[in-house]
Amino acid sequence: MTERENGQTRSLQTHQLYSSQTYATKVYQSELAVRLKGLGYEIERGEYGQPEIKGYTKQYLEASSPRRGTDQRSPSCRGAGRTSRGPGSSAPDEGF
Repeated sequence: MTERENGQTRSLQTHQLYSSQTYATKVYQSELAVRLKGLGYEIERGEYGQPEIKGYTKQYLEASSPRRGTDQRSPSCRGAGRTSRGPGSSAPDEGF
């Protein structure tokens, strides 16, 4: 990490940071799938490779999601106005 003259903190190697984050996400998803299978659930892969328990509709999962109301916050609560959009930024992106 480095700090620029304007006080912003940036990663020196953003590509490697992004690659590491992507790799860690895949490891997490694989481990979650293994554990769910171990508990007897049938698993299918979601749109982005995430494990999903077979037999539940997308509508049911969306309705029962604990994140359901998070996108209904005001733009200022979601980080509107932030200028950083690169890997490692705290700005919201398309999600996991």
